[in-house]
Amino acid sequence: MSNGVFSGRSAIPREDQGPVLGPGWWHAVALTVFIAGVVLSGFLLLDKNPSNQAERRQIAIALFAICSAPFALTMIQLARLRSKIGKAELFLPHDSLPLGFRGTATYLRPLRGGVAIRQLEASLQCVETLVKGKGKNERTFTAIVYDEPATAETASMMEQMRVQVSFRIPESGPATLHEDRLRIQWRIRLRLKMEGCPNTRSSFDVTVIPVVVKR
Repeated sequence: MSNGVFSGRSAIPREDQGPVLGPGWWHAVALTVFIAGVVLSGFLLLDKNPSNQAERRQIAIALFAICSAPFALTMIQLARLRSKIGKAELFLPHDSLPLGFRGTATYLRPLRGGVAIRQLEASLQCVETLVKGKGKNERTFTAIVYDEPATAETASMMEQMRVQVSFRIPESGPATLHEDRLRIQWRIRLRLKMEGCPNTRSSFDVTVIPVVVKR
């Protein structure tokens, strides 16, 4: 079994995979509605039929405004979030962690404008993605095969949020795997309820490797 702690610049930073504004389905729906509004509005404006041209223009403008609202709201929330707490990074003690690892990761994020953390939850997850069938019958199945809470200790300073995340990877595995039809990915996830800015989530990929047995 291995142990590790954050050790300054020798640690490996990981990029935040989000979704920074919560459930990703909402942002996908907002983008889809926006694109549909652009297409339908363009169709109405480009119609060469001279009859009801003024009415079509009004409908196109109204349709574009309505369909743009959810996407615009998402962009405003994202801009507000970035202006207050910027981008997050997670520092791990090693690029790859062995099965059975017990240690600490450090979550860092800027703090601006007097924002503060009201509540924080952290967890370690293992997600398995399996592709079955071929062509039109191809299906993708995703399952969370491991999900355990992690201990998070917050030390917010004047201009920085610092969270120590203590976690343990089970010895029984499985290890990280990236194949065409099977993907096993470990992640450290954080959910933050904020004061002074929108709530946010973070997710960081963790590469887990089998334990090498010395003979």
